[in-house]
Amino acid sequence: MLLTVDGLSGYLVGMTANVTQLLGLPDAQKFPQYGADSIYTWRASKAGIGVYILGAAIALVSGYPANSFPDFYDQQTNKSWHQMFASIKSPYQLTMRYFYYTTKYNLVYGLCIWLVRGLSWQLLWLWLECKQLARIFSSPQKNAS
Repeated sequence: MLLTVDGLSGYLVGMTANVTQLLGLPDAQKFPQYGADSIYTWRASKAGIGVYILGAAIALVSGYPANSFPDFYDQQTNKSWHQMFASIKSPYQLTMRYFYYTTKYNLVYGLCIWLVRGLSWQLLWLWLECKQLARIFSSPQKNAS
């Protein structure tokens, strides 16, 4: 069963060489690690190239993919603001997200989405950091004897 979609993201996206001949390569400057697959397949769809999900396909992925910001936060050993929002290894990298939303939705609407989501992720990060500090300071202190 094939399901027609506007775009795909992440694991197991495949395409023929004809797509890159028509669209060129994905923009690695704007999307160095995350987001390129979503925007690229969205652009392909807008160019009239069929984009499909194979409904009967089964993918086995090892590890534990982060499906939400708290999941991603919990998986990180370095939880600094830079690691969460500026590193190209983060799906929440703010620069990449800006290009993603403004490319897909237009400048005005995309900027609004980017501001709301970026601010909400940063507030959630701050809340998780405060929770972590509260756990550290509320744990019983062992006296050195």
